[in-house]
Amino acid sequence: MSLGQDVLTRLPRALACEWMIANGIGGSASGTAAGAITRHTHAALAAHVHGRPWATLLRIDERVLTDEGPFELACVVQPNGTARPAGHRLLESFTVDPWPAWRYRVGLSLIEKTLMLVWGHDAVIVSYRLIDGPALRMTASPVLVSRPLVPQPDAVEVPAQARRTDRARPAASKRAGAGGAHTEVAADPDTPTVQGIPGRITIQFTPEGVPLTLWHNGAFLPGRAWTSLRIPPDDPATEPAYLPGYVEGQLAHGASVHVVASTERELFRRLAAEGRLGSVPPRTLAECVAALEIDERERQDSWLRAAGAGALDTAREAAGARKADGLPDALEPGAWTRMLASAVGKGFVRHGSRLTIASALPLVEENTSAALRSVLALLAVRGFGTAREILRGCLEFLNEGRVPERYEIDGTPVYGDPEPALWLVIAGERYVRRSEDLEFGRDLLYPALEELMRYCRSGAPGGLRIDSDGLLMTIQPPDAEELAAHAAELARAAAAALKPRARSRPAPEPPRSRTIKRSDLNALWYHAYVAMAQLARGVGRRENAAFYVAWAHEHQTRFNDRFWDPARHCLYTMLRDEEPVPGLMPSQLWAASFTPALLPRERAMALVETIDRELVTPFGLRLAPRSEVARVEWLPLFLAAHLRANGRSPAALDRARERVAALCAWMAEDGLGTLPETWGVSETQMPPPGERGSASPPAAAALLRLWVEDLDHVGEEAVTSHLRDSA
Repeated sequence: MSLGQDVLTRLPRALACEWMIANGIGGSASGTAAGAITRHTHAALAAHVHGRPWATLLRIDERVLTDEGPFELACVVQPNGTARPAGHRLLESFTVDPWPAWRYRVGLSLIEKTLMLVWGHDAVIVSYRLIDGPALRMTASPVLVSRPLVPQPDAVEVPAQARRTDRARPAASKRAGAGGAHTEVAADPDTPTVQGIPGRITIQFTPEGVPLTLWHNGAFLPGRAWTSLRIPPDDPATEPAYLPGYVEGQLAHGASVHVVASTERELFRRLAAEGRLGSVPPRTLAECVAALEIDERERQDSWLRAAGAGALDTAREAAGARKADGLPDALEPGAWTRMLASAVGKGFVRHGSRLTIASALPLVEENTSAALRSVLALLAVRGFGTAREILRGCLEFLNEGRVPERYEIDGTPVYGDPEPALWLVIAGERYVRRSEDLEFGRDLLYPALEELMRYCRSGAPGGLRIDSDGLLMTIQPPDAEELAAHAAELARAAAAALKPRARSRPAPEPPRSRTIKRSDLNALWYHAYVAMAQLARGVGRRENAAFYVAWAHEHQTRFNDRFWDPARHCLYTMLRDEEPVPGLMPSQLWAASFTPALLPRERAMALVETIDRELVTPFGLRLAPRSEVARVEWLPLFLAAHLRANGRSPAALDRARERVAALCAWMAEDGLGTLPETWGVSETQMPPPGERGSASPPAAAALLRLWVEDLDHVGEEAVTSHLRDSA
């Protein structure tokens, strides 16, 4: 996951390579390999403020002063597509492991810039080190904003007066860092307040806003000014950014320049209380940064080492279950497991006591179904502790058979789609079986899931229940359009009744609710029955297990009778008022991707072939036939179903390996360790250009589970050697 000059000096190519890191509490940092900001979602620090990611430190513009003259390291893309300054031309390398690092060649010197988030805190550390060559001086100018990462209609905006540039600095301003403390008192209410002492400044845009504190180990020279930015560069609209001044420091061997930005005024006190700065309190900012870098390396290495060891154990277990000839000694290429586990780990987000996996970053979107599907990948790498925390968080909000499909900004659960409840049953049972955590399963999980299933069978809020035919159904009330049409009919009837000699007409009937039986939900319902039977047996409730087995068999028969579409060789999308609705969507794969099989093998093969023909692209599945958007997360699911339907034939295994290799190769280069949610559809074998500004931990989780559990890792050296070379 590193780039060289062949990529970095070509601006369009370097801009297309985007990186993203997260801090585990909803904050993030993201940008491009070139160092330019090209999206609203890019920022050196997007803190978790007001319940949403909030851009604070947009970037830092650096200038290096050498005997050969000044060098600008910043890269700012202009509306015409060129860069000025063009710091990317000085880049020798860029890597994201273990965090983003740029190496610039400036004259005879080689300097490295690193950007690291502080895990569990809204803070970023930007460091500059001299790697080779003579010493030099540099300045670092923070560019600040205060807005949601994606503009919201109700966002707190910077006053319009701030759009003026070249604001004069008030007379009260003084140089800080070498001479002593200073405070810049705002000349008018529209100007941010800057307060500083040697080594630290605090900027507050509005009295009610969240202040941003900057720590540094140089000399800070204040300079109050506003500038206008275009993000994206070709956007005709501009937004204001505040330039509080710049940090000046000396880069020499053994002496680095550090800038730490955080929305937490007491950041270092809290880190010391957490024991993350060492047993002896550091006396300098450089010592604090060194301690935090060690802490972050240990955190990442601990997760990746455990994931690698757990993945190998699972692969051996899977090979034994398939009665393979021999067990794997390693998962090759080992870098794939590490890269995929790292991409999943970026999605860990803690909201209070609840842990989840974000469905999209850096906006930290949360979808409970996607998080619970990702739990299956955690089980594949033996991440049992993390999986248990996610399950426990869902159980805390379990309410009358419903699991929140998402959460509001303030943490309020939003109930609606019944799918998360079914994924909780499936993921919960698999956790207990894999981890052998019978105490959790017996005392906490099983009673909660038993109640969940009872509500689903007899009737849960929102109209969910089992119909007389045994299929899971929901009641769909009239939508707004139907209600508006009925109101218009009533108005016309009332107007007609007022006319002389008007005939009496019956009042129009109000729109009625409809019954909906979705095929994908009913496929998950079957697997929930099977999971409950397994869980009941595991916790000693054998009589209940027998009931669930009987219900599963009955449901399987009804499902195949009612949902199979023989004309199109796939499933109906739903039964609406008992009438089948034809269509094709990726979620129909739930009926063919799990064991025990819900569909007979012939139907499973036919469904997989139809989806292959209509939805599959090289890097994702279309959301519907002829759709121009392909979702990446569905491709690993399809490959798993394809393997099962084809009896793990050599051709099916080769195809799965090739797709895994292609995705991992893209992740290691263009993706810089992440996968996007969606791609535009292309007929080529390479992922097409499109929206890659978000990273999808669930997509990486689906690929990780497929890689560990479903592929053979014994005797494939000759088959995959060329794939490893390409990755």
